[in-house]
Amino acid sequence: MSIMKTSESLLSEKAPQPPGTSRRRFLAETSAAAALAGLAFWGYRRSEPAEAEAASSRSGQPKMVHIVEFSDAGVIQGRTSVAVETQ
Repeated sequence: MSIMKTSESLLSEKAPQPPGTSRRRFLAETSAAAALAGLAFWGYRRSEPAEAEAASSRSGQPKMVHIVEFSDAGVIQGRTSVAVETQ
């Protein structure tokens, strides 16, 4: 009898497994846990979008926005200011 086993004989032998820990059971349990976590996350998420408010609202005065114009080469061509109305 040979002391060293061939790689084929090592691969063909099955390692002893404790009872109840099959690959199928492991995949089923982890899939169930992931599904429960997904349901919990879905249940706790907000069902309405948050409303945004203006940081500073000056009544009656439009907010000024500065626009810088660039050429295709990236050179500044000019600067303009535009009034934006906030509601």
